[in-house]
Amino acid sequence: EAMNNATNAVQKIQKIIDNKKILSNSILSLSSLQKLKIIGQKYKRLKLLGSGDLKTKLDAEVFSISKSAKEKIEKLGGKVSLTKK
Repeated sequence: EAMNNATNAVQKIQKIIDNKKILSNSILSLSSLQKLKIIGQKYKRLKLLGSGDLKTKLDAEVFSISKSAKEKIEKLGGKVSLTKK
């Protein structure tokens, strides 16, 4: 269901890192964003899109990811893993 997907772009994630809410080299996931109250508890999946710039290395655990977002994360040395849910 589309309404259960939380969609974020890399530029929003970079802003969160810049604001020191997520430490660089940490794992970006639905649960980590929910713990920080960036994404509501109602969401069951995290989708990451590639608009904007990412300057900080991080690993991502997401339900789906755009090709450009994956390339930006891997270019900085981060890893992307896809979750089943």
